[in-house]
Parts: sequence; C-alpha cells; structure tokens
Amino acid sequence: MPLLIILLGIQIATLLVGLMAAAMSGMILLQSWREVEVGDAWRLVLASFNCSTQL
Repeated sequence: MPLLIILLGIQIATLLVGLMAAAMSGMILLQSWREVEVGDAWRLVLASFNCSTQL
C-alpha cells in the first residue's frame, strides 16, 4: 500500500486496495461456497452492514 500511495495517490490507492480485497474474497467464496455455514454467515453480513451505516 505505501508504494501505491507514492505512485497513485491516497484516494486511488485506497480504492484499488479495497477492490482487490473484495475480488479476492469473492474468489475464495466461489471456491469454497460449500463450506460456508449460511446460518452463521448471514448474521455476520447483517452486522457488517449495520456497522457501516452508523459511520
């Protein structure tokens, strides 16, 4: 990340890191979707949306 900030600036580097993290998470989920316990995962997703709206 520090190298990206020097090359691209803070706003672009933050956006790029966020997009890459989301893409990697999506790929991991696609590869191992059978191991996901939906009953536990939906609560985590709901809590993360709830926390992000309070910021």
